Amino acid sequence: LRVGHEKLIIHRDISMGNLFIFERDKKQRSLGRLMDYDHAKKASGWREIPSKISSSNLQEERGFLRINLTCHFDREAADDVLDTALKWHHPAEASRYIEDVADSLRLSKHVPLSTEDLGWHNTEDKTKAHRWPDFTSRVAGPGERTVSFSTFLGM
Repeated sequence: LRVGHEKLIIHRDISMGNLFIFERDKKQRSLGRLMDYDHAKKASGWREIPSKISSSNLQEERGFLRINLTCHFDREAADDVLDTALKWHHPAEASRYIEDVADSLRLSKHVPLSTEDLGWHNTEDKTKAHRWPDFTSRVAGPGERTVSFSTFLGM
């Protein structure tokens, strides 16, 4: 999925039927593959989607999230984990999201979470806009769906 995204290709049909999970031995994580690119589209370029957090309120939102995570889920997390969760989720929902991911990966509650543990390791500044393929100028061909990502975002 990441490789396709880097090449401006959006799958557009992610579902359980198009996701194949391969079990590996107990010492390794399972491996997944996304299949069926029949509905995939290639974008013409990138546009930015602003982050939900800003540097002005980052410390306050981190503090709220850290307390929520500790009190409700008995978890500790590094700042980069908090920043990543806050980029995409409201502070009140971010702790549940972190816990759900950590729980699904069966991560210990005795060690503070890192982005590497969660598979979120990315060096980008979490307060900056995120690049997303731009389909705003794309015209659907015969028999193609006409809804673009910007329609889903209400733009």
